[in-house]
Amino acid sequence: MVVDEDAAAAALTACSRQDIEQVLLAAELDEHYGVAVDFISLLQENAQLAGNLVQQPQQLLDLLECALLTAQEMMLQQHPQQQIMAVKPNAHVRLHNLPHSLDPEPNMLNPTISNIGSRHLGKLVTIRGTVVKAGPVKMLEAQKMFICNKCKHRFMARNNPDNNSKSGSGYDLPMECPSLGPRPCLGTNFKPVDEQGATCYTNHQEIRVQEQMQCLEPGSVPANIQVLLQDELADSCQPGDDIEALGLVCAEWRPLFPGARCDGSLNIRACQVRSINSLIRTIAMPEDSLAEQFRDFWAYHAKCPLKGRNKILASICPQIYGLFLVKLAVALTLIGGCARQDDSGSHIRGECHMLLVGDPGTGKSQVCQM
Repeated sequence: MVVDEDAAAAALTACSRQDIEQVLLAAELDEHYGVAVDFISLLQENAQLAGNLVQQPQQLLDLLECALLTAQEMMLQQHPQQQIMAVKPNAHVRLHNLPHSLDPEPNMLNPTISNIGSRHLGKLVTIRGTVVKAGPVKMLEAQKMFICNKCKHRFMARNNPDNNSKSGSGYDLPMECPSLGPRPCLGTNFKPVDEQGATCYTNHQEIRVQEQMQCLEPGSVPANIQVLLQDELADSCQPGDDIEALGLVCAEWRPLFPGARCDGSLNIRACQVRSINSLIRTIAMPEDSLAEQFRDFWAYHAKCPLKGRNKILASICPQIYGLFLVKLAVALTLIGGCARQDDSGSHIRGECHMLLVGDPGTGKSQVCQM
């Protein structure tokens, strides 16, 4: 079923009016902005749009990007502060709160990282994991201007990463010239325009997300997958962050050689990334409250301080059972000691180093991340 762009724009306006208004009021015209869209609210506003978004995510995400521009124009015309507003061409829809991500049981749209396979290709999925590696933020050609060799009409084409493995460019070029003259041009040959301002760039970053240890069965090796971040999502999380990523599963094909087998790997092109533990860190306690809790804790364990110590050690990486001495060493390394000077006047540092050695899969990395 075809969804009208105006109907999609009306649904976006109803779901994210405040975010769209903030984008219109933003000062930078060429900056990338994200508009958070609650999937459940979108489902209530337009059930057909939400249903098609799950069935045909790539087409519907492209439609929502165009509808977001229409929603900005509609709001700009009716807003009392339109004199200080401007439509931002680089605004993007950021879906969140998929009902599938609220279901704790793995399914087609909420798989574990180890269960993601070829059947998920082109599907919208939600994963949870820990960022174990974050690459540098690079520059990517997002759009480029092309010119028709027949009628000299110029148009912008978007760079599609799925086409990079094919011969030629990775841009989504039309089958025929898109000119709107009185006589249609049927030209099929286009060439890029090498002028200043003919190419639009954006940020691009690759991160690797690993399954959380508490979600694994005993003895299992955690799987990982590459997640691609673009636009304002780049540099939004750091190694060690627990994140929830929503995106499209795509295939990345390796270079082809004569006589070699065609090989590739799966990755996720993120539509939204939410850092879970970063949100927790922002909820800071007042210093007076922390000091009071510290005094109350040790006053309660005044008769046996070792019980208090053991309770603290039990809270270090609680998903891993045992490893008492390892957790004690980590705690002492984090707390440190007091620097001092010996009789000869030499300075002796108070911090200690730790060398952690063990067999693979015993939880060394998880303990150190805590």
